[in-house]
Amino acid sequence: MTSSPSLPSWLSDATAAHLSATNADVNAVDTADPAQASGATYALANEPAKGQIRRLEPMDADGTAARLVLVVNADSSSAAVQVVLLTNESEMGSDRDTRLTPDLTGLPYDVLALFDVTAPAWYVQLGPVLATIDLDEIEFLPPAGTPVAGPEDARWNWKQDEHDSLVRLSGECARQIVDEGVDNFVDPAALDLEAVSDVELALIVRATAPLMDRGRLCMPLEALRKLDAHRVDPQSRYWESVRCLLELVPRHDDLVIAEPLDRLPIAPRAHINNDQLVVALSAVMEKMPNTYRSLGLFTLGSLWQGETLNAWETSAQSTLHLKRATSGVWEMFVSGRRHQLVVHAVDETDAQTTTASGHLKTRRPAHA
Repeated sequence: MTSSPSLPSWLSDATAAHLSATNADVNAVDTADPAQASGATYALANEPAKGQIRRLEPMDADGTAARLVLVVNADSSSAAVQVVLLTNESEMGSDRDTRLTPDLTGLPYDVLALFDVTAPAWYVQLGPVLATIDLDEIEFLPPAGTPVAGPEDARWNWKQDEHDSLVRLSGECARQIVDEGVDNFVDPAALDLEAVSDVELALIVRATAPLMDRGRLCMPLEALRKLDAHRVDPQSRYWESVRCLLELVPRHDDLVIAEPLDRLPIAPRAHINNDQLVVALSAVMEKMPNTYRSLGLFTLGSLWQGETLNAWETSAQSTLHLKRATSGVWEMFVSGRRHQLVVHAVDETDAQTTTASGHLKTRRPAHA
């Protein structure tokens, strides 16, 4: 595949300096104080992290039972975790499993970690943190049992049933990650040269151009028309960013969409719970395949009013009933189906553009 047009050195330097300053501010935030919990970069107490034991819930209320899982990896860019299934049927352990005792977990009973029953799942599926363990501490624990002898071993069918149980909970996430379809969109206001600065435009380009080049992101048609209509002077500081995007369009014209994002007013945006952009995205979600439940939105925090993208409180007036799941991630229901909206405010944090499949690796104990 042809490589994406690169940003000029002055823009790269400017964006790097901006992000460095932003990250310094983030590190100073006291996350225990809800009053400081504004913006898209603060860490919450329930932020998914390695070693957490949590309840994994189904995406829809279809009768699928929730299960306990161990988080072994987390990817904030896609808002997905890799989990290992847990069970309290400790007598079914094999050489592939690890027994976690109460002195390790703080739970009132032993649990088995089935390290060969693992899958990705969305952030919005995770319940409260029930316990946290040190994965390094369990890496060299002895196996929980003897090897499974074969189909005649009662544990053979039991393990298959456990695997099927996790598949029912994680299927949508696994299929979307494998498909690598179009599941990211750009806020049209972020491409409006009358609303954004040259550095902000560079941040959007740096975050989105690689995704568009890989066929993973849609650009609003009207926003691109406006960029083209500006006939930016090659001497302008906007020029390289505009050129970078416009050169991608002929190669990926199937990723340029006209509806419904092009009917939106430009900045300033309202609270994310009530903004027309989110209403338009919900219309996009309705047309997406049933297995596509996570949507990425690339935007600029400067376009929004007040405590907007990750406000501590949700709006009682929300027509879509968005609920903040964790930092940068919102839960929403569209046509009775649960979705997650992953907001990348690229001027507030360095938006990563890699997919979960490149990062979510299961950490297996040394004995496995």
